[in-house]
Amino acid sequence: MNHALRARAKRIWQAGGFAFSVLALFYVAGQARAHRDLIAGWSASAFDIAVIALSGAVCGTSILILALNWRLFLENLSGKPLSRRNIYSNYCITQLGKYIPGNVMHYLSRHVSLAASGLSQKHLAGALAGESAALIVAATGLATVGLWTAQGHEMFAQGFFTDLPGLAPLSTLLWATLAGASAYVARRVLGLWPPAFLARVTLLYALFFAVQTALFVLLGVLVTGDWLIGAVVAVPLAWVAGFVVPGAPAGLGIREVFLMAMLGHVVPAAQALLIIALFRLVTFSGDIAGFLIGWILRNERRL
Repeated sequence: MNHALRARAKRIWQAGGFAFSVLALFYVAGQARAHRDLIAGWSASAFDIAVIALSGAVCGTSILILALNWRLFLENLSGKPLSRRNIYSNYCITQLGKYIPGNVMHYLSRHVSLAASGLSQKHLAGALAGESAALIVAATGLATVGLWTAQGHEMFAQGFFTDLPGLAPLSTLLWATLAGASAYVARRVLGLWPPAFLARVTLLYALFFAVQTALFVLLGVLVTGDWLIGAVVAVPLAWVAGFVVPGAPAGLGIREVFLMAMLGHVVPAAQALLIIALFRLVTFSGDIAGFLIGWILRNERRL
């Protein structure tokens, strides 16, 4: 009975997140409609199109950072070396599953495939928990660094209506507490250790978010001509928001609303919408590129 209640509660929770994602998309669509004339006034040059295409390729390649960490987690827990080709190809190919409503299909596909190759469900579940925690720690850590910049502070303060004195130092203290608690749980509950390993995977995830942020800043230059350095706060926090809301496929709608909230006070709304739309295009293209990378890795011996 308890299992049935938990399953029902989980379905309701995921449905609520999906509904929230749909509402967020309607809001973004309404904003786009309100500024459609200004948005239509921007036209991409051949150079812009080339930069956007290259950004998608870079985004897709950066998925290998996530795949590398996934292998490191599994090797740490299983205590044995694993096939890089198998782990990397599996991770890259299953990434597209996150666009299916529910936002869990990429996890399920990854686990089913790797369990069939001999990995235990215990190690897979532990790796997933470690991955989730380290991603959040890395994203919030990068955002915390960004809060020490003037534009990053402005984006956060305006987006969340919070301009506390000493916001950056307070955020740094909170992040250190989060990182310490996560390391403790990783050691005591998941068995992930030593500290050097935890630091390594967290820094690699921070590199992944730095690449995502750099691509967003580059798109901002194409649209506005300005360097939106404050995106080092906006992009990682928007990713976290899309990650923690259950049922939102690939954070669709959730991340866009968060980016609009933080970016809309720095650049005109029409330009903010353009940058956000281009960023979604780049990340989706990146997932397709990642799928192709995974397919090549899986089939390279046959080519």
